[in-house]
Amino acid sequence: MIASPNTGYTTDSGSVAYDLQKLGSKSTAPYQLQTLMGGQQKIAVPAKSQRVVTFPIKMPATSFKGVLDGAIYFLNPQTSGSTVTNKKGFSIKNRFAMALGVTIHEDTKTTVLPKLTLGTISAGTDQNDTFSPAVKVKINNTHATLTKKLKIKSQVSQNGKTLFKTNTSNLTMAANSNFNYAITTNHIALKAGTYHLHLVARSGSQKWTFSRNFVITKAQAKTANRHARVKKSYFIWYILAILLVLLLLIIAFWFGRSSSKQKK
Repeated sequence: MIASPNTGYTTDSGSVAYDLQKLGSKSTAPYQLQTLMGGQQKIAVPAKSQRVVTFPIKMPATSFKGVLDGAIYFLNPQTSGSTVTNKKGFSIKNRFAMALGVTIHEDTKTTVLPKLTLGTISAGTDQNDTFSPAVKVKINNTHATLTKKLKIKSQVSQNGKTLFKTNTSNLTMAANSNFNYAITTNHIALKAGTYHLHLVARSGSQKWTFSRNFVITKAQAKTANRHARVKKSYFIWYILAILLVLLLLIIAFWFGRSSSKQKK
């Protein structure tokens, strides 16, 4: 069994998770649980027995406001395995884990409210919409507090015409974290061009409004569409079919007229 004190982060689906030891750019927390609690420990627990595990907390020299949120994440690597479920060799790897929440704070009198900022805007895919092409908007929670019951309304427009929009609720952001909010195209291929984003986020009585123009290049659109499931457009085939029918009608009319002249 491995026990790791992990700082919480926000997944791209808008929920808090504790399964990563190294967060990199996913967290801007001034302190990490691994630093304050001494890193991970390997634990041997015999069957039908108990063991007490101690993680000493060394508080930072400089006090901080807000919370440092995370969990002790327990993972048994020996339970990880694979099970073949069909004749084609498809397999599922099972991992059994448990997270025991940890919240560290010093100043209990000062209320720290969330603060959201808008980060980069790029092209990507939305896994929650079966890998549809999507506009990915990075949202940052820059304060040391959780953002709960987050609601987001967004729309992407071009030349004043709304192309894609979302309305999402019950999202949660970890303290000092960020995530890529996906605005799905509903499986319509992304095209290169200049777009406009309008996004409104609400949490309790707080409201944030963001508006920004952004550009999707041909290379970005091509990469996003290649890794996504895109609806095939048959419009060009409809046009070609109509033109072919018109051509056949013209040929038939011309031959019919020529035959009539010859009879006369």
